[in-house]
Amino acid sequence: MPGAFSLNLPTGDGMFFTYVGCQTSNVGLVSGTKTGSSLSGNWSGSVGGSAQSGTYTGTYDATALVYSGTYVNVGGKQFRDLSHCIQYTIAPKGTWEMFAIESHSPATLNAAVNGRTISWGAVPGAAITLVYVLDPQIATSSGNPVVWQTVITSGVTASVPSTVTLQSAKQYIAAVGVLDASYRRLAFTSQRFTLP
Repeated sequence: MPGAFSLNLPTGDGMFFTYVGCQTSNVGLVSGTKTGSSLSGNWSGSVGGSAQSGTYTGTYDATALVYSGTYVNVGGKQFRDLSHCIQYTIAPKGTWEMFAIESHSPATLNAAVNGRTISWGAVPGAAITLVYVLDPQIATSSGNPVVWQTVITSGVTASVPSTVTLQSAKQYIAAVGVLDASYRRLAFTSQRFTLP
């Protein structure tokens, strides 16, 4: 399932992360160990309004600037019907990817921010693009760092509505995830920006 989350990796144990889906209450905790380029441990949190937990493992690829790995959900396979938003099945196990801020996959894809407009390059095979604005100050503590999100089915720009509160001279992160028609990731890019 595509989405955005923020994870701060301290030198020791007790990693905290937040993530967001259709509901702003999707907040969780990751604990475990980081040894060299490897992560392992337990995760728990709310997914679509239901409590979930499990284990994970992963490693860091310094060339691609990405952590990737596998997870297990002890609750097993579950169908979720969020009628106001989406229907989906929570997988009993799967894979995950986590990109560093301002990393790009492929390396040629970049996000640019001009005022409240976020733009990125065209990606062949793109069917759905998820665009997020995150507040890095919230991401370093607790709570939901996503201040705005949208789904684009065509095009290479998105504009943050004026009804979304963004503070002048404050730093934010724009993140763009591009998926194919089968919801597989084709590309990801993120960019720090400061609103004028």
